[in-house]
Amino acid sequence: MVSGRAKRLAGFASVILFLSSLSAFSQSIPGTVKGVVVDKDGGPLPGATVTLENKAMAIVGLGGVTNAQGEFRITPVTSGKGYTLRVSLPGYQKIEFTLDVPAGKTMVQNVTLRPEMTERVQVQGKADVVDTESTKISTTITSEFISGLPVLGTDYQDVLTLAPGVTDVNDTGNPNIHGARDTDVVTLVDGVSTTDPFDGHFGQNLNTESIEEIEVITSGAGAQFSRAQGGFINIVTKSGGNEFKGTFSYVMRTNRLDGDGAGVDHSEVRGGVGETDGFRDLKFSTISPYLSLSGAFVKDHLWYLFAPEYIKEEFPVNTGTQAFVQQLTETRVTGKVTWQVSSNNKLTFIGIYDDRELDNQGLDSRIDPESGFTTTRGGPTLTLTDTAIFTPTFSLDSTISRFDQGQTILPTTDPDTNGNGILTVDGIPAMGGNGDGFIQLREIDGGEDKDGDRDFDVFEDFNHNGVLDGCTTDPITGVRSCAEDRDHDGRLTSQWGCEGPNREDYNCNGVIDSEGDFNDNNIIGDDPREDQGIPCSNPTECPEGFIPGTRGNGSYDTEDKNGDFMVNDTPFPNWNDRNANGFPDPGEFTGPVPKDEPYAIDTRTLRVTGPYFVDVVDSRTRNSLREDLSYYVDDLFGSHDLRMGMAVEIEGYEATFNRRPVWQLLPGDLENQAGETGGIIFARVPTIQSASNSATSDNFGLYFNDTFKPLPNLTLGLGIRFDREQIGSQGYTFFDPVVEARQYDNLLNISGAESNGVDQNNDGITTYGLEVGDPLYSGSGVTPNDPIRVSNLARDLRFAAGGRLTRHNVESEIESTFIANSDILIYGHPRTPEDIDITNNNLAPRISVSWDPWADGKSKVTAAWGRFYDKLFLHTVVGEEGPDFIQQYYRLDIDGVDRYGLPDNFVGVPISKAPPNAVQVDRNLKTPYSDEFTMGFSREIAPEMSVSINFIQRKFEDQLQDVDVNHSARKPGANGASCPPDRVTVSGYCDTFGATTQASPSGSGGESGSGRSDERRGDSYPDLYINNLNFNQILRVGNYNVQDYNAIELQFVRRLSRKWQMDASYVFSKATGQADSFNSESGNDIALTELRSGYLEFDQTHVAKFYATAFLPGDWRVGGGVTWASGLPYSMTNRFTASDNVDYTQTRRLYGHHDPNLGYFYDEDRNIHRNPAAYSVDVRTEKQFVMGKVSSGAFFEIFNLLNTDDLRVFEIDDRARSLQAVEQRDFGRRFQFGIKMNF
Repeated sequence: MVSGRAKRLAGFASVILFLSSLSAFSQSIPGTVKGVVVDKDGGPLPGATVTLENKAMAIVGLGGVTNAQGEFRITPVTSGKGYTLRVSLPGYQKIEFTLDVPAGKTMVQNVTLRPEMTERVQVQGKADVVDTESTKISTTITSEFISGLPVLGTDYQDVLTLAPGVTDVNDTGNPNIHGARDTDVVTLVDGVSTTDPFDGHFGQNLNTESIEEIEVITSGAGAQFSRAQGGFINIVTKSGGNEFKGTFSYVMRTNRLDGDGAGVDHSEVRGGVGETDGFRDLKFSTISPYLSLSGAFVKDHLWYLFAPEYIKEEFPVNTGTQAFVQQLTETRVTGKVTWQVSSNNKLTFIGIYDDRELDNQGLDSRIDPESGFTTTRGGPTLTLTDTAIFTPTFSLDSTISRFDQGQTILPTTDPDTNGNGILTVDGIPAMGGNGDGFIQLREIDGGEDKDGDRDFDVFEDFNHNGVLDGCTTDPITGVRSCAEDRDHDGRLTSQWGCEGPNREDYNCNGVIDSEGDFNDNNIIGDDPREDQGIPCSNPTECPEGFIPGTRGNGSYDTEDKNGDFMVNDTPFPNWNDRNANGFPDPGEFTGPVPKDEPYAIDTRTLRVTGPYFVDVVDSRTRNSLREDLSYYVDDLFGSHDLRMGMAVEIEGYEATFNRRPVWQLLPGDLENQAGETGGIIFARVPTIQSASNSATSDNFGLYFNDTFKPLPNLTLGLGIRFDREQIGSQGYTFFDPVVEARQYDNLLNISGAESNGVDQNNDGITTYGLEVGDPLYSGSGVTPNDPIRVSNLARDLRFAAGGRLTRHNVESEIESTFIANSDILIYGHPRTPEDIDITNNNLAPRISVSWDPWADGKSKVTAAWGRFYDKLFLHTVVGEEGPDFIQQYYRLDIDGVDRYGLPDNFVGVPISKAPPNAVQVDRNLKTPYSDEFTMGFSREIAPEMSVSINFIQRKFEDQLQDVDVNHSARKPGANGASCPPDRVTVSGYCDTFGATTQASPSGSGGESGSGRSDERRGDSYPDLYINNLNFNQILRVGNYNVQDYNAIELQFVRRLSRKWQMDASYVFSKATGQADSFNSESGNDIALTELRSGYLEFDQTHVAKFYATAFLPGDWRVGGGVTWASGLPYSMTNRFTASDNVDYTQTRRLYGHHDPNLGYFYDEDRNIHRNPAAYSVDVRTEKQFVMGKVSSGAFFEIFNLLNTDDLRVFEIDDRARSLQAVEQRDFGRRFQFGIKMNF
């Protein structure tokens, strides 16, 4: 792949050099100005001269003469304001129109010329209220409208939801458009994609002050748009002109104005883990200064725009169990230089840069703030643009651009929590490491505090009976104490469990040990028994059998450091008399260095603590080239607006990971003599600690689009698009675990592995295999009924069976008492490195019709159908490269050392050691797509006001999902499964095992005894059966999902006229599907084999929006918005850990609820529950001032004026003992104020 990649880059570079010598693409999607010139009786006037110019933008020379039908058409026209359209004809009056040209739209300006009476008539021109030629459903949000509305923030994403059918339910800035996932949107800034090539989310950030207008295309996009099945965000930035202009704004928010927020839940409703004060104790503020400077380097030829911004935003978050503040620090810069090369050619260079840092990420109701992470991200998008006009009907647009961003993820808490500079002891044999490069749980830095009680432990077992003696329980308080328990930790210090670098009892035997003068001659070393070192049997601290440094040093050594002939060790921090004054001074006490805290989940409460388990450094790039040809034909059975073009995008991703284990803890019980016993540790351990990922994607597209008008009131849209998508990464040999398991079972059955009468592979059939007396072994040349031959064949078949199974490329131990013939697994063939190379050729037709039934330019009936292919973003293919995880299952060792004296980090004997998990990428992976059908009606109902109603239907096919293909759930009789009637779940699946192991025998402490016993029991959940025994989960990314969306959309729009403007909408919709993202947890638990459908997390049945702004006397301006939406759905789930049929540990999540009385689990479809409806009222007021040439204003905004309590539940788990809901509460009423100056 490397050489091919280099060739593609070289080819791309040569194409860019060639095309840049011709021209480069326009900075935004150009517009069109067209119309008909008629006389006062409506007759066409051919030969009229029509010109279009914009002096501020130095645009002159556009136009021509009308044809025989009096029609004119001027294209492409750079979007902008203040154009002058002049129309003249000898014998008729001259007329001028002042108009604005929006990006990508057609301005229809019909003209009536009267006999010459006056020299010139000036008219304010405007586009038709209803664009009768367009079938796309879109909303254009202008800078004027944005400036009059309350917007909480300065990001462009904050205004996208003004459009009907657009929601951002997770407040991430990545909208869901008409039932699509939030990765199914492409954002274009001045015609260039700034969408993140890795995960499909937005990549580059912009300030709303630097934006001229935003067009949100929600349905019916033309063939020039691709790589998104949801919608398109088309942003046009501001440009410089001949006149020097400057803008300065400053926005501020603070908790001193906001108050306490809305709503508090007391901790009692969450088993004691809930917050009690909501937002009341949080301090937060936001500042955002912005500056924009624009003007001319050379008047009429060369212009500039420079717009930097700094943001420091702190925003409160309340997840029910905790409230905290997230902080964003960001610097943004937009720069633009425009050169008018000639009247028909304009060249523009655009640079956009942002650099942001966001902390307290990855948190929810379960995860403590210490377990979050900080993300930093930034980089430039550089674009060279131009428009070349060859004739009034023929133009060529091109673009070359470079998107280059990098991201880091760093844990909020340093993983080296004890600060000793050690994360793992794998390379330190003296601390228990084995140096094999694989980080076992026991090799995580355990510090000095082996049992985690924060005290130095001392010898306790004075009578050497192995238990704590002298234990009593207070009958009133119930507190248990033991006379031998000197460190009061409830358990006996083990044989080598003493702690403290300065302790006297180094070998932990309870007495002072010393070397002696065996022959009493005061001569050291003349007796071979002398100076041999103080004996010590602790294999960790004394690997040579004596206390280090005491052998052969020419002195008689002793553990009695102070010479009082007593063991002075205490279970408290040691005193080091540094100044030798005999008094304990401050700073002279030292406590044990604790172990590094892991990222750990408490199984009882589902709380997560400890440093985040991964840090990442990556880069994401895209090189783009685009050519667009526009040609207009007006006399071929009607007019044709022809557009055709090509696009090339080369994307790349490279990342370096450092991963650490994830722990899941189930503490044990307390027994009278043994103290704390039992307990379980589940863990996900990375196969390698550091790894690199990379992926590339080459995309080539061609399109043709014809807007055909056979009649003046009828427009047909005919489009076709072809996209070739090639995506690649590094992976491993692809295999099908189901096919391999079938071959393995067949050979194993023939070998007689079940001849003892036990159905070892759970297929419902007991196969006895080869037997003496089989006719196969009685033929000519064969010793009849030779038992040795049969035995050898059976052995060979078993070995051959093992060879049918693929093994992981990382060798690891597999321990399970439920795998018969486990020795043959080593004969499996390890997977080997293999390039992933997926190519898809996608053909997407688009057809549409728009009919003006009354031919008055005020109404239209539309219908459209189109196929929209999305993209295989790079995140979908990098997982196979690793690193993978191994899920292991241990007893909890409560004293921190094993029975050989080695510190074990509380990790006891293994119950089972599963092989690694793995990620697979389906080699036949297809590009997801949606088939979209729309129909609608629009009508101008008053001057500057229109109403539209649209029906949108989308069927999303081949949606991506990762699914565990190495496990299956079985129903009685299916796949030969057999289970008693009382071992069947409510949903009809077998349930004969899965429950976690019982506690260890009393006194074992977890470091001795065997693993799980043969006795297993059901857990009320469907059992999981494995396919390939050499892997645990195999999560395959494939086209497993479908989604459906239906909606009716009603919209009222009033353009700015008579000093007020309004946009109101209502959407009734239904969005259903099987997953909300490709790596959703839904597919990880194959008990959901049906991949059952349900409401998507962003489904809202009813959404109503109203926004308006108005200018008032006295230079006042007011604006506001009202939104109301149905509650979002959520699921009842059970999260738990269980074992499959061979005892491999599975972390599971099922939709449904658990009945604590009957002990049954009742499954449910996803997201069948609903949150309450949410609504908000936002208002804004602004006062304008003029001081000389400076116009300034001050504004004040209130969000959620009524202080409504918006609490959203994401998930409820009724299996947890305390925490059940994952939720988030919006703050409530908030205030924002600022100033703005234009000069």
